[in-house]
Amino acid sequence: MTSPTSIEAYYSIPDLHERQRRVYTCIAANPRMSSNDVARATGMSIDNVRNRITELLNDGQIRICGKKRDHITGRTVRQYEKIEDHPVVRWAEVSA
Repeated sequence: MTSPTSIEAYYSIPDLHERQRRVYTCIAANPRMSSNDVARATGMSIDNVRNRITELLNDGQIRICGKKRDHITGRTVRQYEKIEDHPVVRWAEVSA
């Protein structure tokens, strides 16, 4: 179980919601992007992008929509797309 202090610390990370927004916006504008594609497009680290994608998946804001072979790594990667008309966006509540 995660302690309340850990959760509080997590949400106090500077720019966390801005990073989530950058990843979401990138996927929304370019459906079927992989985490590697998002990292390249945004200039964010792949680890940071993967963490933001996991949060967005868990929040139901994006979904896995397929697989493809990454043209740089040659590995099979998941592709993501936004979920249309998602009613709740956690980072929007914080920045409002």
